Amino acid sequence: MSFSLYFHIPFCQKKCDYCDFYSVECRTIETSQIKKLTGLMLDELSARLDIIQPECIDSIFIGGGTPSSLPDKILENLLSGIIQRTHGLISDDCEFTTEANPESCTESFLNISSGYGVNRLSLGVQSFDEMILKHIGRGVYPEEVFAKVEQIRSLWKGRLSLDLISGTGYDILPDLEKAVLIEPDHLSVYSLTIEDETPLSDRELENDFIPADEDTQIDSMKQTFDFLNAKEFKRYEISNYCKPGMESVHNCAYWRMQSYEGIGPGAFSSAYESIKAFRRANPADINKYLECKNTEDLLNLSETEIIDGTDYIFEHYMMGYRMDSGPDRKVFKSRFGIQPHLLVPKTLTRWRNYGYKIDKEGRIDFDLSCKLNSFLADIYSELEESTFLKKK
Repeated sequence: MSFSLYFHIPFCQKKCDYCDFYSVECRTIETSQIKKLTGLMLDELSARLDIIQPECIDSIFIGGGTPSSLPDKILENLLSGIIQRTHGLISDDCEFTTEANPESCTESFLNISSGYGVNRLSLGVQSFDEMILKHIGRGVYPEEVFAKVEQIRSLWKGRLSLDLISGTGYDILPDLEKAVLIEPDHLSVYSLTIEDETPLSDRELENDFIPADEDTQIDSMKQTFDFLNAKEFKRYEISNYCKPGMESVHNCAYWRMQSYEGIGPGAFSSAYESIKAFRRANPADINKYLECKNTEDLLNLSETEIIDGTDYIFEHYMMGYRMDSGPDRKVFKSRFGIQPHLLVPKTLTRWRNYGYKIDKEGRIDFDLSCKLNSFLADIYSELEESTFLKKK
C-alpha cells in the first residue's frame, strides 16, 4: 500500500487574503526560531517513522505556507535531514515535491532542492495578471510575473506544476494561454473559495469583494476543460490537469484514501483501516512546537479522532469522486467487501434519469462533476438509509 509524507512549512513572506492554511509571516519570527522549528520537525519525523514503520515511501510533499521563504541553510538542513531519516524507505520512483512562490523561488532554492532529490516543483502563480493578483489580495508577487516564471522554467529541469485560480471575476483564458507557454507538465486550476475568518471574507462582508456565482464558476470550469483538453492536458481530477503520466502521485494518494503522515504545525495525518480511520491533527501553533523539550512532548502535541460508520464510507466517495476515475474500486472492495457503485444504486439511477452520464461502474462525466456537492449529498443520504452497516 502506498504511503506518503507531508511537511508543513508554516512561513510566508506575507499572508494572502484568500488563504486559510496555517502560516505566519517571516518578519514576525526570528531566524533562530525557524531553524529550531525545522529541527523539531525532523525529530517528529524520526519518532513517527519509528511508530509507523512503513515499508516504502512513494511520495514526499513539502508545502505550506511557502517553503521557498526558508533561508537557504535551513532549507538544506531540512532536506538533508529528510533524506537521512528516510534512507532505505524511499521508492525508486518516489515523487518528491516542493511548493514555491515565484517571488521567492531563487536559483539557489532550485539548486538546493534538486540537489537533495526534489524532482517536482509546484509553483503558486495564481495569475499572470498583476491586476487580478491585487484584486484577490495576493500577498507578494513579482512585478513581471510571466517573465519570472519563464526564468524559473529555464532553471528548473524537473517536473513542473503551476497553480492558477479561477472564479476571480476575471476571464481565466488569458492565464491559461500564458501558462501553457511555460510548458509545465501539470496544471492545477482551483476555483476561488472564500474561507471564513480570512481577509477576503471580511472584504466580502464589506462589499469590497464580490465572489463569482455558481453558474460563473461552472462556466469557468468548462472553459478551462475545453482549452486544456485541446492542448493535450488530460483532466484527471476536478481541478487538476496533466500531460500523459504526469499526475500528482502525492495528491492522488489523498484522493484514493491511502495513508499519509503529516509533519509540522498545522499538518494532518490519516491512517486507514478496514472499518475506520485515524485522523490526527497537529496544533496550528508554532509556539507549542518550540516549547517541546523531547520526543514525548512532540508526540503528545497532536489530537486524534476516529472516523467510522457512514462517515468513513462516505469519505471514500467524497474524495474518490474528485477524480475522473471515481472512488478507488480496489481499495473500496478491500475495506468494505463491495464495489462502490453497488452501495448507492438509487443515487446513480436518479442522476442518470436527470440526464447525466454515469457508466456501469459508477464513474461520472464532466457535467456531473460540476454538480458534485449535490450528487454527494444524495450519496450520503442513501448511505444513512442503507442496511449495509447494520450487517457489518
